[in-house]
Amino acid sequence: MYLNARVGMRILSTHKKLLRTELMWAASAGDALKVQQFIHQAGKVDRSGWTALMLAADWGHIECVLPLLALEEGRASAKGSTALMLAAHSGRTECVYLLRDGEQGMADKHGITALMYAANRGHIECARLLTDEAGAQTTAESTWGEETLPVGVTALMLAARGGHREVVELLLPCELGLADSFGKTAYHYALNAGLDEIASMLVSEMEGWIDNRHRKTALMDAAEKGLPQLVKHYLHEQGQQDSDGWTALMYAGKNAHADCVRLLLEEASIRNAAGQTALDIVESVEPPDNDARVRYIECALIIQTHLFSRRRRLLGTSR
Repeated sequence: MYLNARVGMRILSTHKKLLRTELMWAASAGDALKVQQFIHQAGKVDRSGWTALMLAADWGHIECVLPLLALEEGRASAKGSTALMLAAHSGRTECVYLLRDGEQGMADKHGITALMYAANRGHIECARLLTDEAGAQTTAESTWGEETLPVGVTALMLAARGGHREVVELLLPCELGLADSFGKTAYHYALNAGLDEIASMLVSEMEGWIDNRHRKTALMDAAEKGLPQLVKHYLHEQGQQDSDGWTALMYAGKNAHADCVRLLLEEASIRNAAGQTALDIVESVEPPDNDARVRYIECALIIQTHLFSRRRRLLGTSR
């Protein structure tokens, strides 16, 4: 009882600080009777530009959303957020269904749509209702949790980054191949998150892909991240070098990914722009701890054994 009273006082304090009306209070609390009582306050906004409809949608109070639809639909907060975006972000499927006809297609000040918010959280039912927004890309840098993402992010990229398989499957036909301002696709977002299974779903994006700034191939990306299944898929790119002369084996070795090193040994004799081989790179790394030291030693032994066997074969042939 005491705890509930404290929570209630904290909420009340928040409403007062934001200059929220009785209608806003009722909408956020899900009090449909009070919403009807204070419906004459519809249209007013708090200090953040939020309306009563936004609060009701954010909390998923469908009985409060209904009477406010005709009065406040289509409005945006100071940051450009709509009631639909808030409902999608919070996974309020019924609210999304009611709001989509009037607010679908709107974007906030960063170009983020309701579909993107749903995709980022993995809310598949909300995403299914919002597929008409597929193909949109952000128009400014945007912050998601602790990470700032570049211009051009799509809903598919956000779903891939979060490992939301069902949403990825839903959006694949609509957004496959789209790239952000750095040339990265949804495949890269899954790869950077270490999500091998999701990245495998998106490999068709990467056929013939090369990072134009560094001449880095999909094989190099997979090797650097330690994803052997994807390394196998891109083995046909073996032998290529980036702008610094690095190969996929060098990237795998530098990061002590032994499983990937074993798959890329045909590159063992190649030297980069600095004259280093993959073995040189592995041996130059200062491991941060004993576990890492063991992994680097393993990679070095794999490459040394391959080079020794190759040398013996060559000597046998020359005789």
